[in-house]
Amino acid sequence: MIELKGKYNQDCKIFLDEVEDGAIELVQNILNHEISEGVQVRIMPDTHVGKGIVIGFTMPMTTMVNPNYIGVDIGCSVTSYKLNKRFDIAELPQIDKKIRKAVPMGHDIRKGKDFNYWWVDEYMQTVTDNVNQFISQWNIRFMDNKPAIIIDREYIGELCKKIGTGEKMFYNSVGSLGGGNHFIEIGESANDGSHYLTIHSGSRNFGLKVCNFHTNKMVSAKFRPQEYHDEFKYITQNTIPTSDIPMKLAELNERYGVGKKELLLKANDMYEYLVDMVIAQTYAEFNHRAMAHSIFVGLRDVEAVDMIHSKHNFIDPQDWIIRKGAIRAYEGERMIIPFNMRDGLLICEG
Repeated sequence: MIELKGKYNQDCKIFLDEVEDGAIELVQNILNHEISEGVQVRIMPDTHVGKGIVIGFTMPMTTMVNPNYIGVDIGCSVTSYKLNKRFDIAELPQIDKKIRKAVPMGHDIRKGKDFNYWWVDEYMQTVTDNVNQFISQWNIRFMDNKPAIIIDREYIGELCKKIGTGEKMFYNSVGSLGGGNHFIEIGESANDGSHYLTIHSGSRNFGLKVCNFHTNKMVSAKFRPQEYHDEFKYITQNTIPTSDIPMKLAELNERYGVGKKELLLKANDMYEYLVDMVIAQTYAEFNHRAMAHSIFVGLRDVEAVDMIHSKHNFIDPQDWIIRKGAIRAYEGERMIIPFNMRDGLLICEG
């Protein structure tokens, strides 16, 4: 195990004896930033370098957040469905064909004429509940009084406009797999021979748009408070002697966090990102459900007798822990740990 200490954090453990230098540097940057002040940072043993952060990163949220810590595939997760029947080897090519017909893959999404939007009303109710549970926790944690929100088609329409995506893309992407390392597989249990349908996917283009919107908001100078611009103008126009201007501007930038290596969302900007993130995480869950629904419809006599779901790219609105390439494993909680096509996956219990 490796233990690291930084300027703001002295409680970081990496559950591995050797780690690539790039990963150490990324973790050290976070420990040297106030975002990690006073919390436990734990890095999983399969850690490796990601975009701006290591994969396998866990840390409780503080009073600020960086959207890039979770990244563009908000709510990415793995779901395994235990099936009510086994397949013969001779059936597998036909099963594969039916799954490919049932689920759009890569950049493809649903076509409206061939897709049943059975999930929409339930999604609106579930996401409203999830968002308002988060808001309640936010109000308690930060002694705030944010009002409850009703998520409906009108709200989603405005959100899509805000982040720069179309409503058609939002609705028709549900039930599609995507590309990269996302997959659908039929696996066999080494314990009892049961067959499982497993899906690995996330929030599709919607999660990307949410992340990019809030990242651009974070780095754009136009989102600095008006007070900053007013003070900047006053300092540059009224400071005597003028030789004091650089010092005063440095003090101003320090107060407003301008020019720091890592930009962050705080206060209401943080709140708005987290609301959108909860919406995207719920969207990812329904994406899994819609894919499974289409597959079971296509396979006709196949259904799920059990289901396990593990998110590994999310901020948990219950325990407020950031998990990037890491899963939750509370006592008694079932979880999925995927390895590769050769070694398969583990279904475990915390």
